[in-house]
Amino acid sequence: GLPGRRCRRFHAALGGEKGEFGGPARGAPLMSRAAEESSLRRMSNPRARVATPPPAVYARRWKTLGVLSLSLFIIGLDNTILNVALPTLQDEFNASPSKLQWMVDSYLLVFAGLLLVFGTLGDRFGRKRWFMIGLVVFTATSFAAAFSQNIEMLIIMRALQGLGAALIMPLTATGLSPRR
Repeated sequence: GLPGRRCRRFHAALGGEKGEFGGPARGAPLMSRAAEESSLRRMSNPRARVATPPPAVYARRWKTLGVLSLSLFIIGLDNTILNVALPTLQDEFNASPSKLQWMVDSYLLVFAGLLLVFGTLGDRFGRKRWFMIGLVVFTATSFAAAFSQNIEMLIIMRALQGLGAALIMPLTATGLSPRR
């Protein structure tokens, strides 16, 4: 087939010979000798083109990993604690099985429903800001849920915890990816 415009421009930029229809001539080298040598040098030393981060940035990576790991651990621990505490909560609040189900599911419904939305918001408006807001919401509603006076308040606090967890979870995954 006929070489496309991009192929011709690329070949011309490399200083290749022109053939029929403006494309490379048969048997013409695809790359100039200088470009080929430069490419070989980069391939033989892959670290030559990778910039090493300053020591302060490198030290901060471990702290960031610790904070992100701890936040994910807290989200997982929260559901585990609730499942262990369900019999005690049933006795304390005289809750029906459907109310107990709502305690567990209110968190999961809000969390699953808002996970993708908050991931997109974090990408557009700043991951760190939304991550911090999620930590504040999750922590505040955890304390409020601990001091709930009735079952309805506990269900509402659990739903708000799901909102905080939905802010935290997608931004922890993107916090570990390298910046472009």
